Amino acid sequence: MALRSVLILGAVFLLLLAGVILDRRYRGEQDGFDQLCVISARPSHIDRLAVEQGSERVELRRDAVGWLIERDETLWPANERRVNAALRLISSSSAQRADQPAASDPIGDGLRWEITANGAGTNVELADGVLSGRRVAAIEGESVLLDRELADMLTPDGVFAWLDPTPLPVCGPDAIELALVRGGDSIALSRVGTRWGVTSPVASPAEPQRIAAIIGQLSSITGAHRTSGVVASEPVITLTARAPGRSWTLQVDDDGIAGIVATSGEVSLSTTITLTDESRSVLDVDVASLLSRTTLDLPASEIAALELQDARRNVDATLERIGRTWSSNANVASALLQVLTSLKAESVRIEPPRPESEVLLVRRFGDLPVASLHVWPTEGALTINDGSVSRKFSSESEPVSAVLDWLSRSGD
Repeated sequence: MALRSVLILGAVFLLLLAGVILDRRYRGEQDGFDQLCVISARPSHIDRLAVEQGSERVELRRDAVGWLIERDETLWPANERRVNAALRLISSSSAQRADQPAASDPIGDGLRWEITANGAGTNVELADGVLSGRRVAAIEGESVLLDRELADMLTPDGVFAWLDPTPLPVCGPDAIELALVRGGDSIALSRVGTRWGVTSPVASPAEPQRIAAIIGQLSSITGAHRTSGVVASEPVITLTARAPGRSWTLQVDDDGIAGIVATSGEVSLSTTITLTDESRSVLDVDVASLLSRTTLDLPASEIAALELQDARRNVDATLERIGRTWSSNANVASALLQVLTSLKAESVRIEPPRPESEVLLVRRFGDLPVASLHVWPTEGALTINDGSVSRKFSSESEPVSAVLDWLSRSGD
């Protein structure tokens, strides 16, 4: 009896299940809907996306340098994170098959996509209308309804917004040359090994911390990409940067519109942006702030002789190293070496030496010349000039005070 009851209940359950399945199938056939993928490919297999709407066309494509976006005169790297998120959405999206699109929304009058994956292209055309909360479309000619989220994202402006917002994304530690022209003033810097130097308007070692800060600021320059925009034929600011195998040029007009060209090997990228006020201020650089605050860029152990000359006062005082000791005035020699090679100047100015200055000749071992410096005391300070740059040191520093005392006694 118990077995019979179980069999009867099982049969009833199967009949009910069959009814549900048949009812759902009937309803699906009546409504004319079932599902299909927008594109049957993993995100990593998608290598191109072209979006058109009217006369507007934007193309996203995978290149040797990564993802690039092209629109009119713009060809620039895309933001990898935003692209990967979009490709995951495209790959996971599905559409509902529809027997016919809405009559008031003819297919082909709106947005068009071409998605390429594994060498094969999928064409999607969208109409302007909405049906049951979805966008009317056709995938390879087959009528479908698409999620509005996907349709709203894949527009020319939407894809263009995936551009990398940083004009100089790789102007970093590998840069070896920088040049900035602003009005009639120009600044040029170059790096040899790990050391940066200013090469124009004067030749002088550069302040390492300041250069590191400048490069960091340049690599964070941002602005809104423009679909079009004309940069002044005579830009008010031109910045160029070069690294091994790569170069960048940024030209800015009075309105803060910047044209950018970046070259890497045979690939040349370009875009136009409107700089933010903060980014424009980064380009306002005082060359004196880039100059090293240290007079000589070499270790004190390499200096073998210091000779002070002043024809007006008939001064010719020489401090010479013999082995590890100095022939005379060891304390003065030690103070001078500290001032010349390690002490940071309070201020740095580009200017010629004063006529009344004394000359300090610095030599290496073997009588090899290092520098011919001009030195003179000022009120409460010592100024050292290398021929074009003056560095001022406060007399409150003990080594500076010792050097000033030596200078005052040298003519006695």
